[in-house]
Amino acid sequence: MDTDPGAPPAPPPPPTGGGGAESPSEAAGSAPPASVGVREIAAPLHRARGWMRFVGLAEIVSGLALAATVVGLLAAWIPIWAGVMLLKAAGNARRAVEDSDPETLAAGLRQLRTFFVLSGVQALLLVATILTSVLVGGAAISNIRGALAP
Repeated sequence: MDTDPGAPPAPPPPPTGGGGAESPSEAAGSAPPASVGVREIAAPLHRARGWMRFVGLAEIVSGLALAATVVGLLAAWIPIWAGVMLLKAAGNARRAVEDSDPETLAAGLRQLRTFFVLSGVQALLLVATILTSVLVGGAAISNIRGALAP
């Protein structure tokens, strides 16, 4: 349906109720309140917080084990940081449900984002390490074969 951009907006439709009282948001002409609150939004994270804590602790332990090696010392901070972020996100999920606080939920979601970014960096480093190992190993085998050839 085409409308003239300079025309005034159409009036709102007449109420369709049985003459009952309107809610304050309807009377003010604003949108109705959201049907989902902070508790409902945070509930899946709240239910998963046990697993979040488990994976967070596993990340920290793997980072500490990685730090025990000379080469791993350079990358050990990544899983440790990821684990700390996941533990903080689990705590914020709990507090968001208990307090129904949107700021706490937002903080937890930001921490989850950081966890996933760090997990992505870990995955990229793993792929790079595997490719480097295959290339170096292939070159070494080629050199050994060449040295052993009659």
